[in-house]
Amino acid sequence: MKKDKSRRKRNIIGAAVMAGLILLSMPLGVAHSLEDLREDAESEFYGDRAGFSIYRSLEERRAAAQNLLTIARKYTEDNPGLSVYVDELEYRVRENESAYDDTFYWEGETNLEMGEAARALAQELEKLDLSEKDRKYPAQLIAQMDSEQDKIERSSYNDAARQFNSRLQVFPVNILRGFTDVKELIPFDEHGAMAEEADVIEQAEYFAEAENIDDIPEVEDIPEAETVEEAP
Repeated sequence: MKKDKSRRKRNIIGAAVMAGLILLSMPLGVAHSLEDLREDAESEFYGDRAGFSIYRSLEERRAAAQNLLTIARKYTEDNPGLSVYVDELEYRVRENESAYDDTFYWEGETNLEMGEAARALAQELEKLDLSEKDRKYPAQLIAQMDSEQDKIERSSYNDAARQFNSRLQVFPVNILRGFTDVKELIPFDEHGAMAEEADVIEQAEYFAEAENIDDIPEVEDIPEAETVEEAP
């Protein structure tokens, strides 16, 4: 009798230990599975199914912005007010270049801010008496940036990110996810690309109200932007 009770007790303890091990292994299994799915979706940021690369498009947008700065710097001496727009775009380019987080939020956000600053500078340049050679560049460079932005928004990464995020909301992943550090991915077409056209008006009015460059909040510790040798 005592042996039977002892055996049952051991069986109960063994079953409890096994159940505990299974429960402990579930979050680990979910974590590994989610990490694999996330890596698949994240890889499309660097090269998607259609051959687009958001990473490359961001580089191209920064290059176009740098070329716009090259044009603008030619005219800052005779047009001191232009320096405000040049400084702002230099900062936004550097900000985007150094932006990183594991959801791609800041890459997308700083990308739009860079676009807004580029539009504001291009609009100011178009008001000036540019040389015949330079006259075409502001609109041309903004068109290049818009073209790359269109590629970013059409990238299959965006759908892959949404599909991955949907998986995170399904039971039991939505519960077990709390035991992991797996985060959502931010689709780039949800950053509000049309804000580039709407917000630039407010930004231009803000700059226009400043009587001189001292009225603009200073940006500290921003490295000097590299000079592009020649605009395309």
